[in-house]
Amino acid sequence: MIQPDPNGSVRIQTTRQRAYAEAHPAHAAPCFYFRALSRRDTKQLTGAVRDMYAAQRTGDADEAIDAIDKIEAFLKANLRGWQNVRDFEGNLVSYDPEELDRVINDQEMGELAMLVRVGGMTEDDLKKSDSPSPSPTAPAAHPANAGPDAHPGAASQA
Repeated sequence: MIQPDPNGSVRIQTTRQRAYAEAHPAHAAPCFYFRALSRRDTKQLTGAVRDMYAAQRTGDADEAIDAIDKIEAFLKANLRGWQNVRDFEGNLVSYDPEELDRVINDQEMGELAMLVRVGGMTEDDLKKSDSPSPSPTAPAAHPANAGPDAHPGAASQA
């Protein structure tokens, strides 16, 4: 996984922003910019997200609202900018962290928190980053005469 510059920003798009960009290719793609998080920051955000999901499971509305407020405060404190972000009526909104709740809903708040937590990587990006890279020197397939337990490089390990 590629680590962002700790002093830099991470570009993040929500599902709705990606859909908008695909539907309106002539417009610049909307996105948020967040500060790259330290491990301590990530643990703090993870705790707030965990609290939100726990409150939703138990049906405790007050706890859920408190957790969402913590997530929102965290996101606002770490938001560094945005580009071409629109409100729900389609109007462009100038960057102001205090306007965050105007341009995303509660569902997107959770999505944004998860994306910020993993450095902006989507689920597809994470799956790709966990896959081993193909090696140009590794055999493309097991040798035809190899048994079912054989694996590439087994002969060199004997």
